[in-house]
Amino acid sequence: MKKFKFKLESVHNVRELREEKEQSVFARLQKEVTAAEERLEEIHRRRVEAMDTYVSDLAGGKSADPSEMDLHAKHFASLEKLRIEAERDLEEKRFACREQAGQLSAAAREVKVTGKLREKQKALYDQELAKREQNAVDEITSAKYARIAGENNS
Repeated sequence: MKKFKFKLESVHNVRELREEKEQSVFARLQKEVTAAEERLEEIHRRRVEAMDTYVSDLAGGKSADPSEMDLHAKHFASLEKLRIEAERDLEEKRFACREQAGQLSAAAREVKVTGKLREKQKALYDQELAKREQNAVDEITSAKYARIAGENNS
């Protein structure tokens, strides 16, 4: 009997390649989300440090020079602007990651479908092969007993 050959093997292989590509893109997007989260945390840390420094300077009796106060206000405003941009960037990256997760899930489902179809076809092939082998064994056994019976009748 012929060796088992899955007729949709090329389709299955293409689906597996697509799944690998989608997984690669998803991993890259997850790294980008992590980097964006770290950037946001760094901006938050810098903002807290700047405010703590300013408050400690004022509490320490340092004079409240209007030009210095203006510089601090501008610095706080620039940090706030950076925070807002970093949050927006993080949300965009999270959205892209969620979208990619959906594409990865769809690709995985497609691979699973052709994989199960291949398994079913292989099981049917194995079943048919076992049936043919059993028939061959039965024919050999029947022929042997027929020959023995023929020899005994002679």
